[in-house]
Amino acid sequence: MRSMYKLVVVFFAIILFVGCASKKGAYQANEAPKEIIKEVEVIKIDTVVIIKTDTIIKTEFIEKHDTIYIEKEVEEKVREEKITLAEGEKNQETMTKAFHIVIGSFSKKENADKLQASYRPAYEPTIVVNEQGMFRVLLLSFDDYASAKKTILEISKNIPTDSWILRQKK
Repeated sequence: MRSMYKLVVVFFAIILFVGCASKKGAYQANEAPKEIIKEVEVIKIDTVVIIKTDTIIKTEFIEKHDTIYIEKEVEEKVREEKITLAEGEKNQETMTKAFHIVIGSFSKKENADKLQASYRPAYEPTIVVNEQGMFRVLLLSFDDYASAKKTILEISKNIPTDSWILRQKK
């Protein structure tokens, strides 16, 4: 009976030791040290905050008096394409902007026309064509990446989940 008790105690000790050791090992392997560049206290309630310093862009959902730790990050990779207005499009102002929210991409203009019509009159989407002949439906256009990113997050419930930001190549 005594040896059975010892065996049970040893068994639970092994389970406890192995369980803790594996968690600790996994934590250490997955958690690389991060270089903190700046600490910011948030005093304004907002759903989305975009912090930009040089090449650092961080987007977070926050509450009042949260502290944001800005870690060293690189700006997201943004697809860059040379685009022109599709035949029949008149919105020249779109072409003066550098960043665009793309809500659809099609090989046939008819499909782009249908998507464009489905977002009117709430928006004035523009159809452009890239160098490979793909028709892109642009919902909104911006001068800077931060504004495009903030807007795509704010309207994410009203646009397709696979929407993305395009940088216009000049």
